[in-house]
Amino acid sequence: MSMETTSQAQEGGLEKLPYAAEAPFNAYIRQHDPECLPSTRTALLDDIYAWTDGHDEQCVYWLSGLAGTGKSTIARTVARRHYERRSLGASFFFTRGGGDLGHARKFVTSIAVQLAYNVPVSRQHICDGIAERPDISNSTLRDQWQQLVIRPLSALNTLGNITALVLVIDALDECDDDDDIRIVIELLAEAQALSGPKVRVFLTSRPEVAIRHGFYDVPDTSHQCFVLHHIASSVVDADIELFLKHNLAITGREQRLPAGWPGSEIVAKMVQRSNGLFIWAATAHRFVQQGRRFAARRLESVIESDTITQAEPEKHLDLIYMTILRSSLRPEYSEAEGEEHCKKLRYVLGTLVVLKEPLAAEALEKLLGVVEEGIESIIEDLHAILDVPGDRSRPIRLHHPSLRDFLLNESRCTDARFWIDEAQIHTALASRCIALMTSYFKQNGRVDDQMINRRIDNFFLAMMNGLGDAQMSLEEGNKVLKEKHKVLKERHKVLKERHKVLKGRHKVLKEEHKVLEEKHEVLKEKHEVLKEKHEVLKEKHEVLKEEKMVLEADFVKLKEAYHAEDLSGYPRDKYMNPKPPERDLGAGKSYTRIIHERVHSVRHAYGEFFKQLEAFAKRRVDVSGGRADLLKGGADFTIEDEDFLEGLEESLLKHHPHGLDRLIELESRVSHDDEALYSVELRYAVSNWARHFKKSGARSVDYGEAHVFLEKYLLDWQLTLIHYGNFSEEAGNTKYLIDCVPEDNAPLFNAFLRENITERSKARWESMGTLLYLWHNGGFCKEMWELMRAKSLSDCKF
Repeated sequence: MSMETTSQAQEGGLEKLPYAAEAPFNAYIRQHDPECLPSTRTALLDDIYAWTDGHDEQCVYWLSGLAGTGKSTIARTVARRHYERRSLGASFFFTRGGGDLGHARKFVTSIAVQLAYNVPVSRQHICDGIAERPDISNSTLRDQWQQLVIRPLSALNTLGNITALVLVIDALDECDDDDDIRIVIELLAEAQALSGPKVRVFLTSRPEVAIRHGFYDVPDTSHQCFVLHHIASSVVDADIELFLKHNLAITGREQRLPAGWPGSEIVAKMVQRSNGLFIWAATAHRFVQQGRRFAARRLESVIESDTITQAEPEKHLDLIYMTILRSSLRPEYSEAEGEEHCKKLRYVLGTLVVLKEPLAAEALEKLLGVVEEGIESIIEDLHAILDVPGDRSRPIRLHHPSLRDFLLNESRCTDARFWIDEAQIHTALASRCIALMTSYFKQNGRVDDQMINRRIDNFFLAMMNGLGDAQMSLEEGNKVLKEKHKVLKERHKVLKERHKVLKGRHKVLKEEHKVLEEKHEVLKEKHEVLKEKHEVLKEKHEVLKEEKMVLEADFVKLKEAYHAEDLSGYPRDKYMNPKPPERDLGAGKSYTRIIHERVHSVRHAYGEFFKQLEAFAKRRVDVSGGRADLLKGGADFTIEDEDFLEGLEESLLKHHPHGLDRLIELESRVSHDDEALYSVELRYAVSNWARHFKKSGARSVDYGEAHVFLEKYLLDWQLTLIHYGNFSEEAGNTKYLIDCVPEDNAPLFNAFLRENITERSKARWESMGTLLYLWHNGGFCKEMWELMRAKSLSDCKF
C-alpha cells in the first residue's frame, strides 16, 4: 500500500471519531471571546507558565473560582500562548446547554482528534488505535482514554524542542453529569503515569461539589489547586480597572465622546461595584457599548442602579443582569405592550437556557412559532448578555453561564416579569414540538413525500433535543405525580366515607325539611286567619275610635249640663228617699244589679288606678289632712279601694236616684283625667278632717293654731262638703266642725256660718234644716237668722 493510500486510510480513521467542533478554545463561536489584556493577571499567568514549563511532578493545575471571576478568559489566554508555541495538545471548553459541549460523550474522541492534528507525531499511533478498535467510540470513557490518548502518547519518545504538552479543559462544572465529571478528573490525573513526554493539564471550574469530590480521589502529589477568588482584592481591582479603561476608551472614540471619557472617578465606581467579578465589568461594558449614542446614559444607569452594599459578588452580578433586562422595556411601551414584551422575552430566553443545543434564529422562529416579528427584534436590546451572530444560520448563545443560573433561580431573579419557570418552558416546548411534527404527517399516517427531500437541519435536531429535555422534566414530574396520586387516592377514600355520612345526613335533613314545609303551610294558614282577624279588629278599632270621639263630645256636653243643672224644681223628699225604686231595665236586670255590675266594672277596669290612690292622697296632704293631723297628733288617711267602692255603691243606691248616671260619668272621667280621683278623694278627706278635728279635742279659744287652721281651710271644707258630700255625712261633718268652734269665739263661729250659708246652693235645703236644728239645740245668734232670711231661705221645710 502506498504512502498516499495509507495516509488516506489514517485520515479516514480520524473522521470516524465523534468530534465536538466547537470544543477548542479557538473555535469560530469564540472568536469574540476576550483574552487577558496585557499587564493584567500577570502574577497568576506567570505562576501558570512556570508550572507548565517547569519540572513539577504535579501534572494537573486546577484553577477554581466563582462565576464571573474570569476563569474562561484565563483559560483562553493559556491556550493561546501554548498554541502559538505549538505546545498545545488539545482544549475542550465545556458549555452548559451547548450541545456536545454540555456533556462528556465526545470529550475523549475530541481530545484525540486534536492531538492527532496538533501533535503530528502522535497521529499514526492514534489511527492505529482506531484501526485496532473501530467501535472504540461506543466504549466507556476510560477505554477510549487508554486506547486513543494514553497509549499513543506513551509510544512517543520525544516531542522535539517542546518541554511539555498542555491540555486545557475549561468549565468542567458545566458538564451535565456529575459521574462523568469524576471520571474525567481521574482520567486527566493518569497523565502523571505517562512514560513518554511530559503532559500538563490546565483545568478550570467553579468549586462545585462534584469537582471537589473528584479531586478527593486524586493524590495531592498529582495536582495543585489555585483559588482565583482568593487573590488579593487590590490585585483583582487593578486588573478590572485596566480592563474598563481600555474598553471604555474604545467606546468613547467610537461614539466621539469627549477625550478622557468617562473619567477616573466613574471607572473607580465601576471597579467598586464589580466586586472582583470580571464578568460584571465585561457585561457592563457591553451594555454601555451597545447603547451607541446613548452610551453615556447607559453608563449612568449602571452606576445609579447599583445600590447593593453587601459583599456577595453574586448580588452585584444579579443587579447588572436585572438592569439590562429592565432596559429592554422601552418608555414608549404601554402597560399592555410591556407585559406582551416580557412574555415573549421569557419564552425566547427560557428556550435558550433550557435546551441542550443552542439554536440559530431561523430554527428558534420555527420552533417557537414567532411569525409576526423576528427573534432578533425581541432580543435586540440584550446583546450585552446574549451573543447574537449576524449570520442567522448560526446559533444564539449566552455570553456567560451565570445568566442561566440567574434566570432560573427565583430567589435571584426577583422580578417575576423575567424569571423563567423551567418546568413550564419544557412543557411548552414539548407541546410545540409535537404540534410541529404532527404537521409534517398526513392524516393517514404516511410521511409527506416532500418531507423525504427536505434537509434534516438543526431545527429538527433541536426539536428532538427539546423533547428529550421535556421528557426528563416530565419523568421527574411523573414521580411526583405518582406520589400525589397515592395521596389523592387515600384522600378519595376518606372523602368517599364522608360522602356516605353526608348522604345519610342529607336524607335526614330532607325529611326534616319536609316536616318544616308542612308546618310552614299550617303556620301560613294560621297567619292568613290572624291577618283576617287583624283586619276585623282594625275595623272595630276604627269604629270604637269614632264612638269614643262621640262619647267624649257627649261627655263634655253632659259635664257642662251637669254643672249648670238647676235642681230647684225637684221636690225635697225625692232627694231624701232612702232607696230609689227598683226599675226593670230589660233582660231581667234590675237597677240594683246594674249598679253592682258597674261598680265591679270600675274595679276590674281600673284596679291599677286605685292602687295609686293612697300615694295620691299623701301627695295632697296639705289640702286634705296635714293640718288635721297636726291638731290630732297624727291620723291615718289611708283609703282602701274596697271601702271606697262599697261606700260609693251604698251611697248611690240609698241617696241618689240618678246614681247610675253619676257612676257612668265617674267611670268616663276616670278614664280621662285625675279630676274624678281628686273629687272622690277630697270627699273622703273632708269627712276624715271633720272626724279627726273633733277627736283631737282642739279648741280655738286662744286664737292659736286651730283658729288659723279653720280660718284658712274653712271655705275649702264647706265648698267640698256642699259639692261632694252626701246629705247624711254633710250634716254630721258640719256638726263636728261647729263643735270645734266654742260659743265664746263668736267671730270665727259667725264667719263659719256666713260662709256656710252664702256659698250654698239653693238646692241644698237639707243642710239648712240641719243648721236650724243645730241652732235650736245649740243656739244661733239673731244676726245669723236675719242673714238666712235675707237669702230668702225662710221657706225651708223644717
